[in-house]
Amino acid sequence: MYFTNDETVYAPGDTYDGETVTNVWSGVDVTNAIGTTLRRPLWVDVVSNSVLEVRFDPSFSDVRPISTESWFEDCRNLVSVEGLEYLNTSEVKKSLSMFYNCKSLTTLDVNSFDLRKVTVALAMFGNCENLITIYCDNDWSEMFREEQYIFRGCYKLKGAVGFSNTEDHVTSAMANPVTGYFTKRWPINFNPIGNGTIVAYLLQ
Repeated sequence: MYFTNDETVYAPGDTYDGETVTNVWSGVDVTNAIGTTLRRPLWVDVVSNSVLEVRFDPSFSDVRPISTESWFEDCRNLVSVEGLEYLNTSEVKKSLSMFYNCKSLTTLDVNSFDLRKVTVALAMFGNCENLITIYCDNDWSEMFREEQYIFRGCYKLKGAVGFSNTEDHVTSAMANPVTGYFTKRWPINFNPIGNGTIVAYLLQ
C-alpha cells in the first residue's frame, strides 16, 4: 500500500512505481477531513488481509490527516511500514487501533510522530504479537488525557524493559524509552516537498 501526494492520480489497472494499482482512495477519504466526524478509513475492510508492505512517499509529508484510527487494523500479513517520517501526525486526534492486530510486524519506527492533539490511542499497538521493537525517542506517557491501553498482547515487545501483559504494564505509561517499551533512535529530519492530490494506492 502506497501513500502519496502526487500531481497525477492513477486508476486501478495502471502501473505505478513498477507495480499494478488495484484500489485507489483519494482526498478526504485519506485525510478524514470531513467536518468533525472521524471515521474508520474506507480501505480497512476491503484490503486488510492483502497488504504486505506500506510505504509513505516524501510528498505525503504535506498532508495533515486528522485521524489515523484503524489505518492498518487487521493487516495480519503486513511485514513492513516504510517512510513513517513522512506521515505528519500533528493534527491527528484519534490514533486508536492504528496497528491493531498487525500480527506479522516485528519493527515500527514512530520517532517522528507528534501526538500532542491525540485524545484516544486505545489499542494503538494492541495484539501485535510479534512486534519486538518500537523506535521512539519521545515520552508519550503523559501525553494523553487519561491512560490508554495501547500495548495489550504485544508479548515479544522489548525496549528499555521487557514486556508484561499485566493491566498496569500495557497502558500509555509504558510509552517511553526510559522505563517503558520504546527503543531510542536518533531523530530523522526530512523536508516536505511538492503539492498534489492525496492518494492511497494498493499495489500488487
